[in-house]
Amino acid sequence: MVEHFNNGFEESDFSAWTGTVGAPAVVNTSNPHHGTYHEEVDTNNTEYCHVTFTEDQTVYVRLEFKWDGSDPGNWQNVWSFLTLLKTATNIVIIGLLRAGTGVWQIRFTTFLPGQVDQYHTFTFSVDTYYCLELYFLRNVAGAYYLYLDGVEILSRVGVDTTAVSGADVLRVGATVSRVAGTGWIDCVVVADARIYCESDVSIPVMMHHYNRIYKKIRG
Repeated sequence: MVEHFNNGFEESDFSAWTGTVGAPAVVNTSNPHHGTYHEEVDTNNTEYCHVTFTEDQTVYVRLEFKWDGSDPGNWQNVWSFLTLLKTATNIVIIGLLRAGTGVWQIRFTTFLPGQVDQYHTFTFSVDTYYCLELYFLRNVAGAYYLYLDGVEILSRVGVDTTAVSGADVLRVGATVSRVAGTGWIDCVVVADARIYCESDVSIPVMMHHYNRIYKKIRG
């Protein structure tokens, strides 16, 4: 696996990132998912950090997200927290939607070859971290997959995504202003293979080591 970027804001600033827009804050409160620090944003504003990484045609992005705020009401786009791009061209935008009373959804917007919105209903609790992983393949038979807490929830496959040469920019935070509230992001990784949630990463790693040991024993 080639890891293009890995940051959990443990520098207590955005020095590992290419830059910021608006006024995101790195804080050490409100229970970061891992370590001491995580990114905090006002979801009523546009404020995020962004990184430019080595362009790739196979891109996985993994992060942890949580949100807290007053009930926004039905059919509200609460928070757009991840945007994957080629330079300034949108490839994917992912956000949180309040679809009805007690109904929360992940909104998965893919842009190539043309915008498609997909939705996944899930049990959502405020101030609780969720693991999200995105897969994008640039190909004439391209693909998008989305995983929530390690489980595939949405996909768009067999579509021509070659309008861009690959992906090379990631924005996380409040990438589009939505409703009043606070969002947090932690444990951001960009790579060319499955990353998995931090709680699950030991499984493939353990299997890898087990297989190596087993082969040595068998000769």
